[in-house]
Amino acid sequence: MDESESDPKTDPDTYILAITLVTAAVLEPVREAMLSLRAPGQRKLYWHGESARRRAAIMDRIASLPIRHLIVVRDGLPGERRRRKCLTHVAWELDQRGVTRLVVESREAKQNSRDLGASATCAQRTP
Repeated sequence: MDESESDPKTDPDTYILAITLVTAAVLEPVREAMLSLRAPGQRKLYWHGESARRRAAIMDRIASLPIRHLIVVRDGLPGERRRRKCLTHVAWELDQRGVTRLVVESREAKQNSRDLGASATCAQRTP
């Protein structure tokens, strides 16, 4: 799962969560493919730091992988509330698909706690 904050000029108050769905059977080959996309010395892929040519190559490689994606967009709410609403909906969508594990990049302890709270209680809710 990764996120994108809004650009105040082009899409104010918009929040996007993108989730990649990977089955256990292909997890390691997909992980290896993604790691191979890093440039020498690069710790992780960072979209904004990539050239247009590299972005195209990255997109082509990702498109060839045996994975699916889920995108959730929320607008019109301030700050952390947008994230919480997106995360709640994501957790519900994943529960409906039988997904049992969600990996999220760690943030500050207080933010992590809010994320866990949002995702832990939402499987019973409908969007």
